[in-house]
Amino acid sequence: MGDTNSYHAQHRRSPGDVLPLPWQMARMAVRLAIGAAAALGLVLIVARLVPSGWLLPVIVSPATNVNRMDLLDLDRMLLGPLRDVANPNFDPALSPDGRALLYSASLSTDTFGEGEVVLRDIATGDERRLTRDSFPDSSPTWAPDGHAAVFVSLRSFNTDLYLLDLVTGTAARLTDAALPDFDPAWSPDGRLVAYVSYDDEDDSDLFLLDPTCGGICGRDARQLIDEPGYDLRPVWSPDGRQLAFVSERDGDGFQIFLVEGDCLEESGSCGDAIRRLTDDFPIAGYDLVWTPGAGLVALVARGRTVEIYRIDPDCPQVQTGCPVAALGAIGRPFTSAPGP
Repeated sequence: MGDTNSYHAQHRRSPGDVLPLPWQMARMAVRLAIGAAAALGLVLIVARLVPSGWLLPVIVSPATNVNRMDLLDLDRMLLGPLRDVANPNFDPALSPDGRALLYSASLSTDTFGEGEVVLRDIATGDERRLTRDSFPDSSPTWAPDGHAAVFVSLRSFNTDLYLLDLVTGTAARLTDAALPDFDPAWSPDGRLVAYVSYDDEDDSDLFLLDPTCGGICGRDARQLIDEPGYDLRPVWSPDGRQLAFVSERDGDGFQIFLVEGDCLEESGSCGDAIRRLTDDFPIAGYDLVWTPGAGLVALVARGRTVEIYRIDPDCPQVQTGCPVAALGAIGRPFTSAPGP
């Protein structure tokens, strides 16, 4: 595992470094999309959508090359282990009804060892493998109705988004841009998927697509942001009226920003509707989640500990940054609760 400083290094590294081989460029894009996983060390990555309000599925690494999945109760700051989860990798996602998980698992048939998408029933522990190919599949995000998911895959020798029918297992390609697409986040009303795409090797921006278009929906995607720098990890507010993301657009490291209001419904770029939420949030690496119970939460890696903060996205303090409240921290030793 890399140290916490690798978060910035991985996000600043561009696909152009590995352009001679298309699959290497695509694989690097997956590394960019899940850069926080390698950086956090102990807690690798968290889910994007937490319908229960306070529970987060997280992947922890108690020893080198050993991963396990837990449920983190943000209210009590307790970790409850999920038993017999097969080689979890990245971005576990809790279903809208809170009864199931999607996650990426390393399986022996994986050519690059990155993972396939697996569906797990939390109560019974039953699992079903949903993707079977020789290329990495990762970062599943649920449709609000629980019948489908969007995930990231290298199966076409490029990092693209795919729509997965959770009943039939059929996957349909949603994007085919020349440069990588990743970090999908399905809006609460089901109409849009926010995601990140590279404009060039030194710039990634946020886009919105309609996942129900019936074709390569990314060809008609709307570019939400068109400014220099890396924009990453979009997360929707529970009411779908706001979209938070991580960006280095201001040149002083990665901070948290917000797009809100009519801009999410209108055409064109949202440059004038972007609001910076943090002013000086000194961090080595972090991830964002937005929960109905806890609100907008940042998980910050510091050494072998992950600190958890709640940010007020509605504060008027644009110049000085919004209030940040510490919820607690997890790390060695764990504070554990019995798992499901």
